[in-house]
Amino acid sequence: MRLFRILRVLRLITQIPKLQKLVLALLHSLPSMGYVVLLLSMHFYVYAVIGVNFFRGNDPGHFGDLGLALLSLFRIVTLEDWTDVMYTAILGSDVYPAQGAIPIGPEPEAFGVWAIIYFVSFVMVGALVMINLFIGVMVESLAETKLESNSEKQAESSRSVSTIVSEIEDRLNELKSKNDETT
Repeated sequence: MRLFRILRVLRLITQIPKLQKLVLALLHSLPSMGYVVLLLSMHFYVYAVIGVNFFRGNDPGHFGDLGLALLSLFRIVTLEDWTDVMYTAILGSDVYPAQGAIPIGPEPEAFGVWAIIYFVSFVMVGALVMINLFIGVMVESLAETKLESNSEKQAESSRSVSTIVSEIEDRLNELKSKNDETT
């Protein structure tokens, strides 16, 4: 039960308006982020299948099956020591054994330029383009949330002005009617 006390921190979201706007923007961006995740998943799948077909014999520790290939591609897209995986494919696992379950594959082969094209294109599209799509979706959602908030404030202030004007008109009408009654 004591662990649930940690959830008290979530009350800060309702107490701090700017944090509340940020959380609302994040929630509004979830559908668009779903499409970006779908696009990124298709990108990963295509490159994983290509990687397994090309590099399985050379580097079974990273491309032995589809699951390992997807995990290796996640490592590559986060730019976590991805050059080891690339150099193993470029030079062959007998020349440059990378860290993995089986450092030297049963069929070591140097792929040279094709490996460079494969890895650099994956990093360019996956790490640079797709991650920037996530950021773009968040910025757009934050801008929409801010615009909605500003329009609500403007509507609220225009309602208050119209309310004040109508109250003044009512008061003037009352004063006119009292003045007409006295004369």
